[in-house]
Amino acid sequence: MSIALASATLILPIGLVEWHHLLIDTIGDISYYFVWGGYSVRYNRFGFYNSSGFGPINYEASIALAIIWVTTTIVLITSNLAFSRQMLSIRTNFIIAFLCLLAQIVVPLAVFTMALSPNFAMTFAAPLPVPSILHIGCYLFSAFSRKGKAPALDQSQTLA
Repeated sequence: MSIALASATLILPIGLVEWHHLLIDTIGDISYYFVWGGYSVRYNRFGFYNSSGFGPINYEASIALAIIWVTTTIVLITSNLAFSRQMLSIRTNFIIAFLCLLAQIVVPLAVFTMALSPNFAMTFAAPLPVPSILHIGCYLFSAFSRKGKAPALDQSQTLA
C-alpha cells in the first residue's frame, strides 16, 4: 500500500482551480496542481513550478503546498507501516488518517484562496485528497475482508 500512496501523491493532482482575471474577461483557465507542477486545461499544456509560477498561484505557496502534501503522505505511509507491525492501535491509525485527510482538504483550499496573484480571482477550487482517501479505503477493505467482519478489539482499543 505504501507504493500506491507514493504513486498517488506523485501522479494524481493535489487539486483543481478555476480562475479568471478581474479586468480582462478572456483571461482565465482551469488548472490542475500536482506535486511537481500543473496542467492548464485551456492551453492543454503541462508546466513545472518555476520563478514565474504556474497559473495565478504564487510560486512559493505552490512549493510549500507540494512539500506539505508530500509530508502528509509520508505520515500516512509511516502510520501504515507502524500499524502493520502492530506498533499503533486501530484508533490511533484512524485518527492519523483523518487528520491527514483534514490537512489535505484544508491546506490546498487555504493556499488556493490566499496565494492568488493580484488582479486574479478564483471561481472554483477543489482539493483532491486521494492519498488519504486511498489509505482509509485500503485499510477498511483489508480490515473487513480478513474474516468477513470487523477486527476484534481488545480492552486497550475499545471505542468509548
